[in-house]
Amino acid sequence: MSTPSFAKRLTLFDLALVAIGASIGSGIFRTPSQIAAAVSSPVWMLAVWALGGAVTLAGALTFAELGAAMPRAGGMYVWLTEAYGGLVGFLHGWAYFLVVTTGALAALSIVFAEYVGYFVPLGPVATRLVAIGALVSLAAVNIVGVRAAATLGGALTVVKLAALAAIVVLAFAFGGGARGVTSWSTGATPAPSALAAAMIGVLWSYGGWQHAGFAAAEAKRPARDVPLAMIL
Repeated sequence: MSTPSFAKRLTLFDLALVAIGASIGSGIFRTPSQIAAAVSSPVWMLAVWALGGAVTLAGALTFAELGAAMPRAGGMYVWLTEAYGGLVGFLHGWAYFLVVTTGALAALSIVFAEYVGYFVPLGPVATRLVAIGALVSLAAVNIVGVRAAATLGGALTVVKLAALAAIVVLAFAFGGGARGVTSWSTGATPAPSALAAAMIGVLWSYGGWQHAGFAAAEAKRPARDVPLAMIL
């Protein structure tokens, strides 16, 4: 009897959309205003985004090496198990499932429901129901199969990228100048606590790229495509 295995159907494009789609969520729409409030000038705003990008790329390069060496389903669970033993991998897997991912999905679903409320008036109960419905619907698509999940995830990612591009174009085309920004001088150096607060928002917004590693066992060419997807 042959051992069951995952269907290898994900291409580099699919994996890149997984990484991009997981990174571009509610964070980029929520955190810029918080970061602007924490630091003193546009220069510092861009600086913390650049620093966060460098930190994220370092993580992506590290995970790329691990993903190429051990292209199996599970991502960090697999790597921690190999490095530190089954107990550490087991505890990480359950903590990720019960705490890390659960909390993140709850936060994202609530933000989604709040945005829906801008277009359709929702009360507190309806907001919760919309959030729960979004989670259940996406879970159902993932249960159907990897191809259906990849198609929907890719489509939603393209929509998000198009929305961001539209915001940028409209800002340059119709923006009336930045209110409250007097110059592009660096100004006073922000306090360490302010920089730390800004970096929390930056890293929250960048987070999610590592999810491409979880699907390594379903990639057609995992040793090549998983690292490239995370770097992209």
